[in-house]
Amino acid sequence: MSHSQMVTSKCDAAKATLMRQSKLMCCLVQVMRMKRSINIRFIKAYKMMLDFYGFQLSNVETGYVVHASNWKERLYHLNW
Repeated sequence: MSHSQMVTSKCDAAKATLMRQSKLMCCLVQVMRMKRSINIRFIKAYKMMLDFYGFQLSNVETGYVVHASNWKERLYHLNW
């Protein structure tokens, strides 16, 4: 087997793996969207991440984000 054939074979295997993973991810996303408990945990984790960076989730339905009252000090620590 030549080098180019081996590379092509590896690329084909990687593409097949990626397609299987993306199908799995689609299924997982659908399940996550249907389970209220998962949605609540996801939103809680998202709010915690936003707080870390000095932002707040203003509207859960739209995803609108605003600066929190401490946004300057939170972002200051990221710019060293």
